[in-house]
Amino acid sequence: MKLFLAFVMMMFAATAADAACMASASRNWAHYTIEASASGPDCKNAVLSLTVRADDDYVVWTHNYPAVQLMNFSDAHISGSKAMMPKLSAWISGEGFMKTADQLVVTGEFPFTPSSDLADGMFKDAQDGKAPLFCFIQGLESATCLAILSDSGVYELGVQNFPG
Repeated sequence: MKLFLAFVMMMFAATAADAACMASASRNWAHYTIEASASGPDCKNAVLSLTVRADDDYVVWTHNYPAVQLMNFSDAHISGSKAMMPKLSAWISGEGFMKTADQLVVTGEFPFTPSSDLADGMFKDAQDGKAPLFCFIQGLESATCLAILSDSGVYELGVQNFPG
């Protein structure tokens, strides 16, 4: 009987571990590292974390997002950690977005709204200096863009809206 109970408990633990969502991905962006991770009881209910680190491993920017509130994660049935890894890699790839701040347009079909937290002139300086961008899905109809400002580090430049 003890052997049977041990077997049942081992099978339950393996099933619970398979259901949990633990995945991560990273990539380089200039002299920073972008890290994405998912953690939760399952991937549908996971919290996605996005972190930007400097070369010395210092965190310069971080934010958490419920997976159900992000396009490409909310509707997708992600069956487990293995299936989540390519989704995280795609999320931080920057594919489909502008690469430098001079390409951002504040009017038109995909309007960009500069962050109200930026100091006066900072958005224009980012555009004039063609600051490198990292843009990523941050909701169901928008993306956030971070910029590297040469003398100041990484800043949240603003939000790119998608036509809805």
